[in-house]
Amino acid sequence: MGNGAPKTQAGGRWTGAITRDLPSADLTPVLDWLCADTAADAGVIVHGTDSAPRLLGATRTPVPLEPLLAGLAGGASVQQRHVTTTAELGCPGPPRALRVIPLPGDEPLLLCLLGSSAPGATPPAYPGPAPLGAVRNQAHALLRARDEARLQTGQTARAELLQETLDGLDEPLCTCDRQGRILAANEALKQLLGHGDGNLVGRGLQRFLGGDTTAFMEHLRHPGETTPLASGDAWQLYDDSGQPVEVTVRRTRLRRDHGPDRVLLRWTPVIQEHGRSFLRDARATILERVARREPVTATLGAICELAEGHFPETIAAISIPRPEGDRLVVAPDMPEHFRRALEEHHGFDADESLCATAIHTGERQVCTDTRTEDRWPDYGWFAVAHGIHAIWSEPLRGRDGAMLGALTVFRHRPGAPDAREIEALKHLAELGAVAVTHARFLEQLEAQAFHDGLTGLPNRRLLSDRLAHQIAMAQRTRRPIAVFLLDVDGFKNVNDELGHEEGDAFLCRLGERLAGVLRPGDTLARLGGDEFVVVAPLGRPADAPAVADKLISATETVECPCPVGLSIGISLFPDHGESERPLLHRADRAMYQAKQQGKNRWAIYGTSSDLAASQPTDE
Repeated sequence: MGNGAPKTQAGGRWTGAITRDLPSADLTPVLDWLCADTAADAGVIVHGTDSAPRLLGATRTPVPLEPLLAGLAGGASVQQRHVTTTAELGCPGPPRALRVIPLPGDEPLLLCLLGSSAPGATPPAYPGPAPLGAVRNQAHALLRARDEARLQTGQTARAELLQETLDGLDEPLCTCDRQGRILAANEALKQLLGHGDGNLVGRGLQRFLGGDTTAFMEHLRHPGETTPLASGDAWQLYDDSGQPVEVTVRRTRLRRDHGPDRVLLRWTPVIQEHGRSFLRDARATILERVARREPVTATLGAICELAEGHFPETIAAISIPRPEGDRLVVAPDMPEHFRRALEEHHGFDADESLCATAIHTGERQVCTDTRTEDRWPDYGWFAVAHGIHAIWSEPLRGRDGAMLGALTVFRHRPGAPDAREIEALKHLAELGAVAVTHARFLEQLEAQAFHDGLTGLPNRRLLSDRLAHQIAMAQRTRRPIAVFLLDVDGFKNVNDELGHEEGDAFLCRLGERLAGVLRPGDTLARLGGDEFVVVAPLGRPADAPAVADKLISATETVECPCPVGLSIGISLFPDHGESERPLLHRADRAMYQAKQQGKNRWAIYGTSSDLAASQPTDE
């Protein structure tokens, strides 16, 4: 992933990486129309003018785009200064006449019309309402299409995860809406209905229910939890050949962040055999927890309780290795003295315990009598001392074959598992793997939604949440907060001379160094490009310069062949604002004041003169 720095070109249509996260759209024709209407030489549309402007469209640009975009950062100040030439924005080359027009709407958009470079040339004329409205509408449509595409990507990922979860289980399952239309169905339900090669999505449940379906559909729509669909009453189901199958149907309402409600239906053929009934009920219980997005530790604990209820005189535990090198042990009914001794005296290397061996080898491990066990002698005698005489351990295997952990059953009596017990052990471990895989997928989705893809730091969305939380706390404690907006001086040279790959690596190293000098309660976020934000609670406003000095000093320790620095703008809560928008905006203005006074320094926003009190760092 790039760092957001655009690739400049002298003229022609813009094709740089700065628009790579937007849907394919072409603003060139409407910009050409607008330029013809105003006698302008070129037109540019920019989004996000406060701190990190991005290019939406351009036509016939006669100047390098990166300096133009950099100059347009802080769009409000550009308009207030009544900028009329490109030279005022820091663009190289002959100055061109310029007109900057804010486009009304929910998104911050600027339209820039570039005129002649002849001496004394006036800015292009103000566009007429028709072309101006057309370019505004198409730009907003482009942004809406981008947001819809991102939302659709998340919905597709969740639908694929649900389908994979359903297909990984043997119990017939489907999700449907309150009108009975099937939204997703697994292979087990297709087999039950004789549709092994068909698609059930979009079909109505009435097709498979014989006789009058009014009662069934009423129970499906009923919001209560005491209907026959909630208690598991028997119903008559007909497969594709017209043969009846007696089933119990259980309904579970799925948690929805938005949109209409959906329900999960579990179709269980009525079979009296205890073992198969236990496995179906276990799957139903765990799947319901997964669908409700309950904490993974609670779901794994429920699996342990199911195992203990099925295997008499046992203690069940699930162990999950963690990247930090330790392990998560879930064992709701394990005595505390046994758990503490197990964690303190037995590591997770393959030769130290039966559970670790199951994870490292990917094979079931069975100790029929701990008193005669010679593969793990220390572990065996440790178990005997706590009244454990047999241990069975089944690995949790993901769909890709990776070992996720192990389900271990500690028995108070010696013995080996029979075929029925092995089947139950395997299926409970499979359910554990489903729960762990689902939890990790949700963690990945959350990380992608709230963190910068390049540096791993919080992004703008998470920054907003953190800042709102800090402001709420500060209002109760009456302590100040400092917002630092950081911009890297000389970063363009890093990209131009060393390439964007080295620029990305530099930003990652810089993020690590900046985070290293902050306190645990501070927040470091990346806005995009070479801009970062730090939110830090303070004891008093006078503490802000010391934090800024530490950030600048940290930047000087980052290895980089090109000379770089850090310009920092500081705003204070509540003196300079009581919400995110004014605090970031005023920190942005203070940062540009620091750059104007020589760069590689900090500046505090001044409320009275709209200027900043600034201070260079020691050099």
